[in-house]
Amino acid sequence: AAPIPITVYKDKGKVSYVNPAFTDTYGWTNEELMGKRLDFVPEHELEKTKDAVIRTMNGERVFIETQRYTREKRVLDVQLYSALVKNRNGEATGLFVLSRDITEIKKVEKELEKHQQHLEQLVEERTAALKKSEEQYRTLFKEVEYGYYEAEKGRKLIEQIYRTSISMQISWDRNE
Repeated sequence: AAPIPITVYKDKGKVSYVNPAFTDTYGWTNEELMGKRLDFVPEHELEKTKDAVIRTMNGERVFIETQRYTREKRVLDVQLYSALVKNRNGEATGLFVLSRDITEIKKVEKELEKHQQHLEQLVEERTAALKKSEEQYRTLFKEVEYGYYEAEKGRKLIEQIYRTSISMQISWDRNE
């Protein structure tokens, strides 16, 4: 009744049990695999799998992310948890493996990574645009500041001329 695939190996890696969830996920039935070796490890995952088996046989409880083939040779991303099966005397009699299909999770992670990279690129572009705008603003500010300085100089000059002028000139338009 367990909702996740379970495999029990005995006698040098031969299958002694797979549950219905294993059949649903991988395609093989308990009857097909009983007493046989299950060849569903992709070539590029062999070393990782051998290492996990050795560690498990040494009494370690092992958790790995790896890949496995289905009966139809479709590749699944999976998480595996393995532990020793022991008899009443505490002697190792086989391996117990739980697996979890995380193929869809991996697809979503890759899609999220792609979107994250795109967002980082947009942030970089926006940051560059903001820096350019800031530089333009600083340049414009300096120009306005310089213009204000020049205008103030002109105002002071006119004021000085006005104050030092001996005579005052008044003109008006006769039509008004």
